[in-house]
Amino acid sequence: MKIKTFKSLEELESVLLAEFQIIITNAINQFGDARILISGGSTPIHFYSLLSELSLSWKNVKIGLVDERFVPLSNKFSNEAMIRRELLKNNATEAEFFSMVLDSEDRQHNIQLVNDEYMIFKERVDVVLLGMGEDGHTASLFPNDPNSDFASHTDEIAIFNTQAPEFPNDRITCGQKMLIMADKKLLLIKGPKKLEVLKKSKLSLFPITPFVLESSKMEVYYAD
Repeated sequence: MKIKTFKSLEELESVLLAEFQIIITNAINQFGDARILISGGSTPIHFYSLLSELSLSWKNVKIGLVDERFVPLSNKFSNEAMIRRELLKNNATEAEFFSMVLDSEDRQHNIQLVNDEYMIFKERVDVVLLGMGEDGHTASLFPNDPNSDFASHTDEIAIFNTQAPEFPNDRITCGQKMLIMADKKLLLIKGPKKLEVLKKSKLSLFPITPFVLESSKMEVYYAD
């Protein structure tokens, strides 16, 4: 695990933007398309807006979510709504987006649909952008949740339903195996508390721990 420290979020975003441009361009040149999984939350919002301004072959970019809240698109907690608002604009309007909420009335039916919808990401992920909470959770893999524990330890490459400790409790997430198989794994964190949790994770049983222990290629982008 390599930690890149920046004096400001603006400096971090500039370097991360250049990294994404290289990864996406190389993937398109090699495979014909780029497949990326990105996270919700407030920290990457401005980064996504900057990303939308890059001159890329966006029609060849497939975008999926690392995790989602099980809410309709109209709900303020929807990660998809944020991504559509902040990223799928400017030059990025032609990117292909893959939703995680396909049936907002039935969780079990929805998870079946999503596992089919995300089949291309099970085959290949060029880059995954993760976040982390102060409780050590990443994606929607939470401490003290049996479903999260299963999704963190199974060898199955799949999408799972999990339970968050705060509202909205019903979550959908890529499992650990699916996220770790990504060619490039980037973790974006902000603030000293999160950095302290990350540094302690090797000796603790946080959901982020397997990524730190097993993912030698993971790069951490950190700003105070």
